[in-house]
Amino acid sequence: MIRTRLAPPNTPSPQAPTTADYRHTTHSSLRAGSRVAAAILLLCAGVACATGVDSPVPDSPGQLLPDGGVLLSDGGVLLSDGAVVSGPGQGDAGGDGGGSDSGDGGGTGNFPYAVSNVDPGDYTYAGDPSIDCGPVTFDTDALTPSEWCGVAIAPVVAMQVDGPEVVVVPLAGLTVEDMNTLKFTGSRPVVLLVDGDVVIDGMLDVSADATVPGPGGDDPLEDSHDCALGTGEVGETDRGGNNGAGGGGGGGFGQPGAAGSAGRAGGDGGAGGAAEGTDSLSPLRAGCAGGRGGNGWTSVDDLRWGGAGGGAIQISAAGDLTVGATGVIDAGGGGGSTSTGGEDGGGGGGSGGGILLQAVTLAVTGAVVANGGGGAEGMDTDSGNGSATPGQDGRPDDIAALGGSSAPTELGGHGGNGGLPSGAAPTAGMTNYSNNGDGGGGGGGGAGRVVLIEG
Repeated sequence: MIRTRLAPPNTPSPQAPTTADYRHTTHSSLRAGSRVAAAILLLCAGVACATGVDSPVPDSPGQLLPDGGVLLSDGGVLLSDGAVVSGPGQGDAGGDGGGSDSGDGGGTGNFPYAVSNVDPGDYTYAGDPSIDCGPVTFDTDALTPSEWCGVAIAPVVAMQVDGPEVVVVPLAGLTVEDMNTLKFTGSRPVVLLVDGDVVIDGMLDVSADATVPGPGGDDPLEDSHDCALGTGEVGETDRGGNNGAGGGGGGGFGQPGAAGSAGRAGGDGGAGGAAEGTDSLSPLRAGCAGGRGGNGWTSVDDLRWGGAGGGAIQISAAGDLTVGATGVIDAGGGGGSTSTGGEDGGGGGGSGGGILLQAVTLAVTGAVVANGGGGAEGMDTDSGNGSATPGQDGRPDDIAALGGSSAPTELGGHGGNGGLPSGAAPTAGMTNYSNNGDGGGGGGGGAGRVVLIEG
């Protein structure tokens, strides 16, 4: 069982760390407790709380901790890999609940905490579906199907403050059984607002599939994008003659995306998208698309796309939320696409999306991941040599999505790998060309965000 609670840095702790106050851990993913354990050890390194030895307690914002972390003004810690362990909530515990990080009052109804992004008092809770009937796919645009394994649901479209529309599904409870999948698609993120317990022993899927975004994710096939800064740039077209086109940049969200590589003697690779959104996932946002590969001399217009952005999901439970050993919550980004056109650049990988989990008690022994997709391989100068290899979609585990590569037969530049939750950055497209005119590889997509709030 995982407890995302750490001892506050302004409390001397000569003994083992207590479980007071720190309740909010943010990172790109969590697997079998390893990330939370790492955060606990990092903070304890600053106060010697695991050794029983007295040590000065860091208490000044901006103070550098011995392990490379930095103390923040709210009492939290900025980890050396860019993740954040937030400080205790600053709110007054008014109303019926126990306060919130934002300073607002407590929860409404049976929620003993302040729920992020939506007001739980606006909804009626009914239905306790158990996903045990095979795969169920819910469309956040059509709001269908209206039953999950025989249990009626009542989805509602809701607005966020300074954020996109979401679909709220109010429930009395939810179980996803082992070997079963509950998948979400569509243009809106999803909020599962559960006035009870949640158990995930199967797959809860909000990931992208190549160019098809997860719910609310950035669509690489659209002319306009939901991400202001996170969409990867398009690779430059070839410059005429025997000059390859550049690979597209990877999408950014929790991490920046990686750049695509330049075509050999040709167009520049697209820059990776910037990290964007908030570390708290308030408002709830999904991931950003990779950039399209540059156009070579025989390119087909409907190819070379970047990978789509992973989707976004929030699960707020008034009781316990358990992700069992066989359970997976996946918000991975899509892999970049290729073409059969000579000298084309590969598409950049899409970024991972967003996962926000809130409950009285969180227990995670499975995988909660938002990994970036891999960039696609560029094409060589001779379109008759076959298709280049696309990038992998973000994987539902701790292994990076691979960039496209046709090795040992080399076509264009290899695609970059997707970003990982552990802080491993996505990699840029490669320049392992065989001939002048070979296209550049697409950059890997950055990891998304996972936020866990217990209490």
